[in-house]
Amino acid sequence: MKLKTAALGLLALLLAGCGGGSAKTSALSPSGGAQDRGSLAIGISWPQRSTGKLIPAASQSILVTVTQNGNRANTATIPRPPSGVNSTNTTITNVPTGTVTVTATAFPNADASGVAQSTGTTAVSVLKSQPTAVNLTLGSTITAIRLSQRARAVAAHAAAGARSVATTRDDPPVVFSLTPGQKQDLIATAVDDAGEVVLTDPTKWTWKSGNDAVATIAPTGDSASLSAAGLGSTTLTATETESGKLTQATVMVGGGAGWTQYGGDAQKSFRGLGPSGPGDFKFRIAPTGITGLAVNQFGDNSNMLLSQDGSFVFRANMGMTVGVYALLSDGTVKWSHTGFEFAETIEGIGPDGTVYTLEEQSTSTDFHLIALDGASGDVRWSVPSHFGVSHATISPAGALFFKDDTDVLSIDPATGAEIWRTTVSAPSGALFSSVVTEPALGLDGTIYVGTFSNGVVALNPQTGAILWKSGGSAGYVAVAPGGTVYAITGGGSVSSGGSLTALDPATGTVRWQQANSQNVAYNGPLVVLADGAVCANGIGDQGSTCHDGATGAVRWSVANTLLSSAASDGTAYLFVPVNPSFNGIEAVDGMTGAVKWNRLPTADSATTVYSSIVGPDGTLYTSEARVLTPNLINDIIAIH
Repeated sequence: MKLKTAALGLLALLLAGCGGGSAKTSALSPSGGAQDRGSLAIGISWPQRSTGKLIPAASQSILVTVTQNGNRANTATIPRPPSGVNSTNTTITNVPTGTVTVTATAFPNADASGVAQSTGTTAVSVLKSQPTAVNLTLGSTITAIRLSQRARAVAAHAAAGARSVATTRDDPPVVFSLTPGQKQDLIATAVDDAGEVVLTDPTKWTWKSGNDAVATIAPTGDSASLSAAGLGSTTLTATETESGKLTQATVMVGGGAGWTQYGGDAQKSFRGLGPSGPGDFKFRIAPTGITGLAVNQFGDNSNMLLSQDGSFVFRANMGMTVGVYALLSDGTVKWSHTGFEFAETIEGIGPDGTVYTLEEQSTSTDFHLIALDGASGDVRWSVPSHFGVSHATISPAGALFFKDDTDVLSIDPATGAEIWRTTVSAPSGALFSSVVTEPALGLDGTIYVGTFSNGVVALNPQTGAILWKSGGSAGYVAVAPGGTVYAITGGGSVSSGGSLTALDPATGTVRWQQANSQNVAYNGPLVVLADGAVCANGIGDQGSTCHDGATGAVRWSVANTLLSSAASDGTAYLFVPVNPSFNGIEAVDGMTGAVKWNRLPTADSATTVYSSIVGPDGTLYTSEARVLTPNLINDIIAIH
């Protein structure tokens, strides 16, 4: 019989016939006389050995176990024969007559150790003093496929032949963020129900990219090289064909790896692409070149962004010339854009480096949305706008989406012209009350916004057509790596709500809903960790709370803190108010909330932190104010 296995090739296992072999058997003491015993004859056809693979030969033995009424009656370990011999024959004797259960399990080692690769069970009737013929097909033990960068997974593959290798259960959906031309080596790993690595035949894998114009895949067995071809997003699928199990990952190709928009990415996750470090102070950037220049406090982290070339782009309104500045890492001003009344926000940075900013020209009613050349700061275009337009959401391909009072609109990045505009909420009637949150993009490009009167609203990114409304009221919205839409809901405004809600991205159906652990209203923005967990702030001093992405269960809650951002390894960064004037920052473990490191104000250096962004290498950048009599100077500090 063919063996459906994750071994190197197909094993054929037949419990039938007669013959001998070199199996090692182990029987329990018989419960009756000789007249109560029979035997099983086993013939095995082994596959050809494979050479030059990561695992040179997969299944090296089969363990046959015979049980009756739940008690083990006999076992036999049948090792793989020497090279050139492709069959073995073994008889298991001293088997009790009557109905017995026969279980055959394939293992990667000759002594039946390691993680089981395939197994099969059947019931047979054993007759006295004669062999019993039984047909048994083994099925794969693979229950899931894990996809990861190759360097991190090879060690686990190599170790699996000698011992069990535990892997993370319920791994988060995988998202690979690349820039055009960038490559990433990947490896697929099969695991069983216990989360342990199952050795596979590298020839039994297929790989597929959903859109070769965005990313191509060059497979080599269970490994593959992923190449970013063009801007956009697509789905990568890896399938182990013997078991039929597959896994999928999202590939997002953007114009750079900086922190280029409010929330860090189009999903508004506030999560960077790099891992956290031990909390070491790296350097301080004290702006130079213009007398009195200081980095403006950027409380919502929209007023300083990190461009693709590593320069910092920020606004400044107080104690200096009002304007937008690009700053190099040595503190030198790369370019500045000044000469207007007030810089409202840095809207975002496009994949081509274009900087978008909202400016008040001369009066409180004269606003312009402006595109600046990322290399020189020169104006590319300027269009009339107003205060309601803020915080651009930029797709990997460069599409621009904005909230504008009760509307969501799409802007042509080349000209600033409106492409479409859709009204998604009724006005609240309150002065300066926002009724629409910053758009968040799903993995397929769908736009999600929280609204005052319709809850979360989903829109088609090409036409602006409304796809669904969740109803009620909803605030800050973010999208998890697997696509789940998170929102603060039920509070009657878009700034706070009573609950944290997870929605199905295709229908808006509620997946789970949880109140704050202190039973008070939530506030945003949301921070989404790499494993899909979502963290939110409580109102007032209720602190930060993090929820499991699959169930909504509370993971941890830290009082008297405010969420800021997160690293790619799950570390969350929190602001710690030390007194009414000064804040510190601390890094906490995303699973437990335990403090990993902190940076707090001291008496001799009265510093305070206002917000943070995460660089592509995991460096944390934040604005830190220093009291230098008689001025309060804001610098940029780097921690990793």
